[in-house]
Amino acid sequence: MSLGSVNPSPHQSISPRFPIPKKRTSVALRLSIRCPATVREKPLSIFAWFLLYWKVNLPLLALRALTFNSQKGEIVRLLVLFILTVVLVTLPSFGQSKTGNLSLAVLVETERAFAKTSVESGIREAFLKFFANDGIVFRPHPVVYKEAVKNVPLPQNPKAVTLNWEPIYAAVSEAGDLGYTTGPYTLTDNSPERRPEQYGYFFSIWKKQLDENWRVVLDLGIQNPEPYRGPRTLESAQTILRKSTESNVILEDERKTLIGAERELLKSVQQRGVLMGFLNHSDNHTRLYRQGMQPIVGAESARAYLSKKTLTQAWEPMKADVARSADLGYTYGSYEMREKSSEATLLEKGYYARVWKRDAKGQWKVVFDVTSPLPPEAPKTRQ
Repeated sequence: MSLGSVNPSPHQSISPRFPIPKKRTSVALRLSIRCPATVREKPLSIFAWFLLYWKVNLPLLALRALTFNSQKGEIVRLLVLFILTVVLVTLPSFGQSKTGNLSLAVLVETERAFAKTSVESGIREAFLKFFANDGIVFRPHPVVYKEAVKNVPLPQNPKAVTLNWEPIYAAVSEAGDLGYTTGPYTLTDNSPERRPEQYGYFFSIWKKQLDENWRVVLDLGIQNPEPYRGPRTLESAQTILRKSTESNVILEDERKTLIGAERELLKSVQQRGVLMGFLNHSDNHTRLYRQGMQPIVGAESARAYLSKKTLTQAWEPMKADVARSADLGYTYGSYEMREKSSEATLLEKGYYARVWKRDAKGQWKVVFDVTSPLPPEAPKTRQ
């Protein structure tokens, strides 16, 4: 969907993404999530077993301490209760979802490993390693990245430019199989010309593959005139636990319901206007990414931005996918923006990507909306 933007990022010709993302923390606990690199690519074995061990054994140790009989028993009991309280509060909760915060931690560390590979080995190698075989980029039209570059000669100097980024916001589905990341990027020219650095925000949708590794299935971004100077603390959306289980979810039906939500959003925008139509179908913490602008975060910021837009919009979804837990999904497609007048002059067209999340009532709500406008068409000349 469009809702306003500028020109597409120039680094799309260099790389699908838009460089320098940074960190985040769990929104529920505001924790800075760290996971050893050796655990990142493999299932959570070491990290998960460590946490599970203390989750299970701390209460048993506390029980033994509380029944310990000695002159110093009272001091021991108070000390153990204090330690027990601190550990149980700070350890990630395994009751939040099947994989809990562990899937989020692994996703974030995979994103950071992706950025590190880009800096150390070059953009091409990093994208080939961390993209799914069907991962989509926009150049400026949507293409499968690995198909688009398979016949393109390797750059003579893979480090002629450095693309670096860091996640500062991330979220995963309850099932831990679908997630998204975003953050600031920087593109640095290392050639003798030393062209000015480019800045912006990347947005990536990740899906867990059959080998249990996270891989990018869609990558998009926006460009900004200035570097990011905000906090580097990682934040994450809170998971809403739902009664449905993976066993009773029919993914094809869920994808259809998500496409239906797209149609309802379009109908609402066309009937009630961009402002009310979008806000009625979005989450309170929704994020809008538009070219040349800083991220628009939260319903009030979105209201302030959209209230200035006097235009009509139309879009057509091209794909939808949903997590096994049916609580998180994404869509992408093409859009057009026109003047709200009798002439309905075309103002902009391009592609959008949108993340949807089910609320406590089971309704799909937009939590992320990013647009990638196409370059303006050259005016037609009379022959």
